[in-house]
Amino acid sequence: MPVVSKRSLREIRLLNSMRHAIHHIQSMKKKSKEPFIPAEKHDTVRHELMALLVRGEMSARELSVEMGVSEKEVFDHLEHLRIMLRRSAATLLITPASCLKCGFVFGKRERLTKPGKCPVCRGTHIEEPRFTIS
Repeated sequence: MPVVSKRSLREIRLLNSMRHAIHHIQSMKKKSKEPFIPAEKHDTVRHELMALLVRGEMSARELSVEMGVSEKEVFDHLEHLRIMLRRSAATLLITPASCLKCGFVFGKRERLTKPGKCPVCRGTHIEEPRFTIS
């Protein structure tokens, strides 16, 4: 086995790391020269949410997919919408969540989010609450 000095080991490691860095830089995706232009939106998220809820009953997950925002954001907007609609003639109607195992309905629940467990059977297979505006 050939004798390798400390200096030559350092040089080999340096060359290997430089090769790796050059390969990484070459494999990086080149940016396009044209700037990203987002799609035009004329309505605010809450106006879009109201329009969807006037059309029919939907769950937060369906609203999230339709609007392209997270479910958490949908719940925040629904909470604000519930407060905002108290001052108008329209109301936010909520079909409460229900347990698909035993049929328990979460009628007294104030929160808009889906419950984690059924208090009766401790099942976790729960249908989401659904929302609509009338």
